[in-house]
Formats: sequence, structure tokens, C-alpha cells
Amino acid sequence: MPAVFSAAGSCFNSRVKIIRPLIGACVLLAMFGAAGFGVYLLYQAEGGGVGFYVTFRDAKNLEPGSNLIYQDRSVGRVVSVDKTGELYVINARLSSEHEELLHAKSRFWVQDPLGKSLLCFDNPREPGPVTGEGARFMGLESRPAPDYMPPLPPRKLEARPVWLCEVRVTATISLGENVKDERRKSAAAVVKRDADVWVLAPAWVWTYSGEVKARQAFVEFPGGETRTAEVAKEVGAFILLRVEGSAWEGKPATPWIEELAPGQGLAAMNAKGEYFAATLKGATLEGMGLMEGAYVACVDGTKLAGFALPPAGDVRASFVAMARDVEQALK
Repeated sequence: MPAVFSAAGSCFNSRVKIIRPLIGACVLLAMFGAAGFGVYLLYQAEGGGVGFYVTFRDAKNLEPGSNLIYQDRSVGRVVSVDKTGELYVINARLSSEHEELLHAKSRFWVQDPLGKSLLCFDNPREPGPVTGEGARFMGLESRPAPDYMPPLPPRKLEARPVWLCEVRVTATISLGENVKDERRKSAAAVVKRDADVWVLAPAWVWTYSGEVKARQAFVEFPGGETRTAEVAKEVGAFILLRVEGSAWEGKPATPWIEELAPGQGLAAMNAKGEYFAATLKGATLEGMGLMEGAYVACVDGTKLAGFALPPAGDVRASFVAMARDVEQALK
């Protein structure tokens, strides 16, 4: 009996030795298959949810996998390149998160730097309606001259000035028989500290057309402390607010009251520390993107030079420079 059991055990062990590698191989195949399928799904998802076609006379070495570029970012990929007679038909896919970029009048061209060619596109000022799956376009031979530049995105300061705060004003305005509530906000600067905290803001945030029935100003300091504020003085295009009982401690802003030369570079900042690098052109600021409220404008990013007021109609962001009467009001 022991010999029989020994033989059976030996046979069983032999089978286990054979089966274990087979099981391991099957598991590995399943893992590689799942991983491959996952890569396939990711590859398909990279192109997103909207497929469209662009026809070119010269595809300039576009090939499947080439990137689809809008402005300076990749938003999809080329799926296939087919030649029909003397024309090339490009099938591309736009990622689902960027579907709203594809319009009836979108303009396409091929950029072929050293290396892989890129399928690029932009939208004119009047791009037409958003289009969807299967849309067809005729490609351009070269990049068109832009007739519309999208608003610049703000940048983020690495270190927010300690004196940077925000003024918010709520007002009830009577315009004839109509009564309405309005709200405005502006980045502002702490310019003095004695028993109270003194904050400088543009008069734009406080001045309204129509009869003012009620009006209240609030100042939010770094860290979230919010206090009501009293307008102590109106100095030309500025207001000086007094805030009582604030715990704010820090170095006040240094006003820049010298006249600025045309072309002076400024950093226009909101209360969050986001800024636009702008250039002074007369009474306007060039280089400003979308603005919400007014911004403080600084020379060298540190010295308070004035305020950038939001665009009004066709007028670009305007600039209100600091004046010597503001310095006098602070004494």
C-alpha cells in the first residue's frame, strides 16, 4: 500500500507541476488581454466623442495618431488618412470634454514642423453653431490670419501681497419708477494702519448712476475676515475707507504717485492674487483678459500705481493712476 500511495502521489505531483505553469500562463494572458483592452479603450477615449472629416489637397505627412491642436493644447487625434484621387480625407476625433470647440465655420490647417505633423484648427469671431458627429470641412493650405483672439487667462501670483484685499458694495438704486439692487466689487489695498485700517479703492465701486436709496461697503481681508467699512473720503477717482476693529496686521501698500510713461508695464491683480500683465496705452490697458470687477495695478508687481477698471462697451480696460492728492489724503 505505501508503494501504491507513493506512486499515486508522484503522479499527482507531476500533474501539478504541469498544470501550475498552464494556470499561470492563462492568468498572465488574461491580465495582458485586460491591459491591452484597457489601453485600447484609453486610446479610443483620447479622441473623445465627436468624429469629423477634413479634406486637404496636401496632408503634409499627417498620419493616424497625429495630434489635433486647438490654440496650444491637444484636444484630440487623427484616426485615419485616406487618399481619394488628388485629395486627402482626414478622419479626426475631438475629445468629449472639448466638443464645444467644433463649429460650422471652424478653420483647419496642417502644421508640419520637424517631426510629426499636427492637425490644427481655430474659430473665427463668428464661428457659427456648434456642430457634431460626421461634420465635414475643407482644409486650408496654411494657417489663416486670426480675426479673433480669445481672452487671456489670468496668471497666479506665487506670493500674494499682504495688503491686497477686496471691497464689495451693495446698493439700492432708483431709476425713475424702477428700483433695483446692484453689487460691485474691486480689488483694493490697505494703505495705512493706525487705530483703524485704511483701504484705498476706485470710486467706480461706490459710484452709481441714478438715485442711491441705500449703500453699504464691506472689506474682506486675507484669511477671510470681513468687516463693514465707512467711506471716509472721496478723492477724485478714489475712495478711502475706514475699517474699525480689524485684526489685520501687515505692511501697507507703497503708493506709486509718479507719472507713468506710455508703454509702462503693469501687473493688474484681483483679490485672489490672479493677475494680467498689462501695458499702459494712454488711458487704457492692453493685454487684459476677461475682468470681473476692478483690479489693483502695480509697478514691478509691488508698488500700487492705481486701478484697472473693467471694459465698458467697446472701450478696453481703463486705467486710473494714483495722484498726489491721494498721498495728501493719507497724511
